[in-house]
Amino acid sequence: MGGAIFLLNMKEEKPVITIAFYNTENLFDTIDDPLINDAEFLPCSAKKWNSYRYAQKLNNISKVIAELGDKDGPEILGLCEVENENVLRELLKNPLLKNRGYEIVHFDSKDRRGIDVALIYKKKNFTLINKSTVPVQISEDKKINTRDILLVQGTLDKDTIFILVNHWPSRLSGQAKSEIKRIYAAKALRKTVDSIFKFSATDKIIVMGDFNDEPHNKSISEVLKAGSEDNCHNGCLINLFLSQQEKGRGTIKYKSHWNLIDQIMISEALFEGKSHRYIDHSADIYAPLWMHYKENNNNGPYRSFVGSKYYGGYSDHFPVYMHLEIK
Repeated sequence: MGGAIFLLNMKEEKPVITIAFYNTENLFDTIDDPLINDAEFLPCSAKKWNSYRYAQKLNNISKVIAELGDKDGPEILGLCEVENENVLRELLKNPLLKNRGYEIVHFDSKDRRGIDVALIYKKKNFTLINKSTVPVQISEDKKINTRDILLVQGTLDKDTIFILVNHWPSRLSGQAKSEIKRIYAAKALRKTVDSIFKFSATDKIIVMGDFNDEPHNKSISEVLKAGSEDNCHNGCLINLFLSQQEKGRGTIKYKSHWNLIDQIMISEALFEGKSHRYIDHSADIYAPLWMHYKENNNNGPYRSFVGSKYYGGYSDHFPVYMHLEIK
């Protein structure tokens, strides 16, 4: 299958599909959009977001994607904190990515700053069937201005796959005070997962995103019902990043503490796919030394900004990924 990398062992070569997620930390263009509040990322802003800095950001994100998970990059990649489809198209024109055969799935969000979730995929590996959004509602009659959940249905060879890309409400007002918003996001996601399972308990589902909560938090462990493989039953999701949290690893560093808020979860059927199967222990955080600030893994991700101070790095998040074996 074109585009997939081959992992070597002593007996045979096995083709592998890489599935990944990356929060790009404000991938904005320099053009004023009157429909959103993008004033923070304009040439006249305190951040002085000009064409040079935007081009450097595109180069940096392209470099990460080009080798994320393996040497030919992911076959399917969920993204968040992208401003619009235009920045995605400019990203994929980068020399590191332009010959990879990526296609885009994107909808404009209701977020007041206009930061969206999206999916890119290699058309040689993944065939798009359907795409839609799932609104996040915090009460019976009121919607918050947050990102919708992106729902993508497609096929990997013989397997039909449902992919849900998330960017849940932040902890800006504090973890406890803002928790209710993420619980409502988890309810919206759980309802969608249940609707997929209603037609077939063997459907293959991949949930990915920046959840702004960790695997043990209520929104994920109780409301979404995402836990360990050993305790998976009755339509649960398996959180592939529980073991990374147990090791004390994280995807973002806040006040000297690692937080694991970027995760990938899968349905049990992906452990026994007809043509694709999750490779045990392949889920990981992509954090090579050059993505750390000053190449020191105690400093955290080498980010673009701290406040209005320009660092010129990649993102304040590390991406996450997993591998599927092609049988």
